[in-house]
Amino acid sequence: MSIRKPFDLKYVAGIVDGEGCVRISLNKAAIQANKRPRVTMALTVSNTYKPLLYKLKRQFGGTIHHVNHASIKHKDSYNWVLSERAACLLLKKLLPFMFIKKKQAKLAIRLLALKDKLRRTKKGRPQGAPLTDEEYEQRLVIVQESKALNHRGKLVAA
Repeated sequence: MSIRKPFDLKYVAGIVDGEGCVRISLNKAAIQANKRPRVTMALTVSNTYKPLLYKLKRQFGGTIHHVNHASIKHKDSYNWVLSERAACLLLKKLLPFMFIKKKQAKLAIRLLALKDKLRRTKKGRPQGAPLTDEEYEQRLVIVQESKALNHRGKLVAA
């Protein structure tokens, strides 16, 4: 693996399919405070081989987090994380080459499209105004679909 040569998108799609997670979730703190939670999305790749994740970070941005495993049975690992906009841009490029997580990638892209649509139509709407019930429901549907796809033990190919 050359450190200087950028990764091919097909290779990155394989990494995301095999070691990645497209997470769409609700803000738990808001739920606990009985408030309407924000829906967020992130792309995470976990691995024990740090140079792989640092090369992904150099090529696509994001952050890397160390995961210290308390058990001596497991090596420490690292998570490369891309948040919403950067994750969506990368997923759009990877989509033609993805297999296992293609449906999750499409959901993430759909979520960001909903958020962008709201951003474009905010004229005349007060800054920070709450989502309408319809807007919120659309996001909750995406969260539920994502949970179903990410359910452990269930292989859902595109």
